[in-house]
Amino acid sequence: MPYTVKQISDVHLKVILHRLSTVGDRPLVAIGTPSTDGQMHSYIYDNIFDLGNKYDETTQVYRVANNAWDVDEFQGKEIEIIEYPQGAFTVKPPINLDDIKQEASANSNGDVSLSSSSANNTTGTAKQTASSAGTQRPGVAYAFANHLYDGFMFATLAGAAAQPTAQDYFDLSDMLYDNQRVALVGQTTDLKDIYNAYQHVQGYQTDDAKLGNFAMVWEPNSKKFPVGSMLGYAASNWPVDFKHIGNLDDFDVPDGLTQDTIDVLDQINGMTIEQTANDYMVSSGKALAGNYLDQFVNTQYAVDAYQFTLQNFLNHKKFGYTQGEIDLMEVALKETDGQLLAKRVLYQPSDITAQKRADVSNTDVSEREYNGFKIKAQINDDIETINGIIDMTV
Repeated sequence: MPYTVKQISDVHLKVILHRLSTVGDRPLVAIGTPSTDGQMHSYIYDNIFDLGNKYDETTQVYRVANNAWDVDEFQGKEIEIIEYPQGAFTVKPPINLDDIKQEASANSNGDVSLSSSSANNTTGTAKQTASSAGTQRPGVAYAFANHLYDGFMFATLAGAAAQPTAQDYFDLSDMLYDNQRVALVGQTTDLKDIYNAYQHVQGYQTDDAKLGNFAMVWEPNSKKFPVGSMLGYAASNWPVDFKHIGNLDDFDVPDGLTQDTIDVLDQINGMTIEQTANDYMVSSGKALAGNYLDQFVNTQYAVDAYQFTLQNFLNHKKFGYTQGEIDLMEVALKETDGQLLAKRVLYQPSDITAQKRADVSNTDVSEREYNGFKIKAQINDDIETINGIIDMTV
């Protein structure tokens, strides 16, 4: 289970990533699909029967979700279906203070009434003022941005009423990369789609302080959806290296897979299913950007855990800005750090320090802010390749 930070938090953590040189019942997986009415909608299911009432077994949404729930550990877990408007979507700006001031002045010459009729008139007129302008955003990015903190760690796109496009994947991956949240794993029947996605990522995901979040799976059979099995297993067995996921539904060696195909996929950081030591395994654990996908998810998992811990403390504390309060928060952070270490998300105990109350500036105290925590953490790694020497005498 991820530590879920739902909606807005009072705890703001600045994440500084250092690359090595050589919680609750929330949806764990999200499936995006184009909507039929040009609007965004969200539905949460925990079984294939309820989901099948809206998305029948002929849809990709059904098949991806069904494969996820066929993973033993994922049965009964929640999947969120996010319907998004395909293409550009006009986002109306929110009501701002200037709108309210202008309407208040026009209606009452500055004498604002809080009666229901006046409030309704003000709201309606303000909405009309705001609706006169808008900005264009990719529909898929806008829809997912509104559910970014629902709890899921993984997402994919699948067809139902309409099919997702390559541009949908690019727009969504850009938004998720900018926010450094949620690993996006797509599936395609065409190697060219993976190459184009790789080219897009190489041009966009270039920030050294961020990790790549977008992976693509090649499966030429349009009736098989190993991506659903991958995400169901990864979400319920985290942390895990994708290359160590195997023997699940639709895990078969693709027809026409050759060593040349595997070599091409390695060059563009793509994934497929291959047979190794009589097991059917994911061929790679990498995102298209070249980093390992588990590095991205582990980082999000750790940040969410620290943020959840501090927010939970703020929610239940009474009153006071004392050294004792700071000490309690530091203890809570170290307990969370220990849990992350036990889960193998972290490589070693983190260096967690807290500024003393006596050293906090008067400005921070008056603003009721504390900026004194520093967490130096190292995300865990995995073994993917073993090299050795066999000295054999014949």
